[in-house]
Amino acid sequence: MDIASLVGIITAFSFIMIGVGPNIGTLINAPSAIIVIGGTISGTLVALPLSDVLRIGHLVWRYILFPPPQLTAHSIANKSAGADSGNLLSQEELRHYKEDLRLGAFIFGRMQLIATGFGLIGVLIGIVLIAANISDMTALGPAISICVLTILYSAILGTVFFLPFKTKFERYLQLIEPN
Repeated sequence: MDIASLVGIITAFSFIMIGVGPNIGTLINAPSAIIVIGGTISGTLVALPLSDVLRIGHLVWRYILFPPPQLTAHSIANKSAGADSGNLLSQEELRHYKEDLRLGAFIFGRMQLIATGFGLIGVLIGIVLIAANISDMTALGPAISICVLTILYSAILGTVFFLPFKTKFERYLQLIEPN
């Protein structure tokens, strides 16, 4: 298991929760989550072939949670130095890894953009709701929550998951093809 990914995700959420303190419940808003998470899923389905979308779970499992030991810097360095041939990757394995890594980087890069877009859509929806309910003070709170929390949720998805995942795929790809 790639402990760095797990520790990174846990510490990111821990620091967010520590920063918010006892007000963590105020950051939970179902309409905002539906806009951003549902929008990101639907946007990803629109943007990519279904066969690619269905591989997301496999890519996360195989390269983020449990990366093959052959993709470590040490293994790649040994490969290029002609070390133990039992640890060397065949050309077919390299081709397969490169294909997966390029796809993973592409998918998570797109998901980051899509999540950001839906965060902005949520802000606009919130502004419209604020304008529509400007005279009703009880309706302003939920509208402001949607306005602010959708962009927060999209920033969390993009910063804690999508960009780091994309970066990890790109880094593994650099280790395989350094030029």
